[in-house]
Amino acid sequence: MNTEEMNTEEMNTEALLLTEANFDAWESLGAVLNSLEPPSERSVWLLEHLRETKLEIWALCLAATDRPAPPASLSLLELCRWEVESARSLSAVELGTNAVHAGRTFDVSGLLRQSARHTVWHAGQLAALASSL
Repeated sequence: MNTEEMNTEEMNTEALLLTEANFDAWESLGAVLNSLEPPSERSVWLLEHLRETKLEIWALCLAATDRPAPPASLSLLELCRWEVESARSLSAVELGTNAVHAGRTFDVSGLLRQSARHTVWHAGQLAALASSL
């Protein structure tokens, strides 16, 4: 799945940014995943770290907005799809609700932007690892 296959017309900015970070055909997590065959130990660690971090950030967002958590069994890509749909469903009031992450106060919108930046940061690392194999 990439951004060309998704209906992005009715997305808020946060959902659109997460869609691009997770699934765009260029410079996204989804774009780099195809080049990780076979994945190195470092790649496996980075992918699990991304999944754990997304779950951590979403736990804060969901606690602030009183919404249910994603199923714990989701793979990283399934979690990425879930987070786009969840971000898409947040109201402006929910996006403006504050939460604390790593000692900093963010609104939910800021946490979601942080998640997108973090995803792209590690997608770049994964791409560098894949090109060195």
